[in-house]
Amino acid sequence: MDRVAVFLHYIVRRIVLMVVQTILKDAHRQRLREEGGSWLRKKREDAGLTQKQLSEILDLKIYTFISQVELGRGRIPFERYAEWARALKIDEYEFAAKVLSFYEPAIFDIVISGRDQGTTNAL
Repeated sequence: MDRVAVFLHYIVRRIVLMVVQTILKDAHRQRLREEGGSWLRKKREDAGLTQKQLSEILDLKIYTFISQVELGRGRIPFERYAEWARALKIDEYEFAAKVLSFYEPAIFDIVISGRDQGTTNAL
């Protein structure tokens, strides 16, 4: 093979590898969201609320948003974690930590896991 062919072969291999890695990351991210949705559904049911009742408590205009979150097709905006925690009768810190573990596992590992293990330093 000449140099151009070798270079093109290398580029194609790199692109294929990047595409496969992206697909695997997306599948993992989706699986985590679905697990998070199942956890949220259980917490809503434990609180004795229907999706419609929870959406009314949270003042959501579209109650199907609850369904989308529980199916892993949507996510709770971080600025509303405290509202959701109160509506589901869950400690706000515990709720935020659990939701972060599903939505942002890398941040969870740095911020929450480190804190729980006593490895953080004061700023």
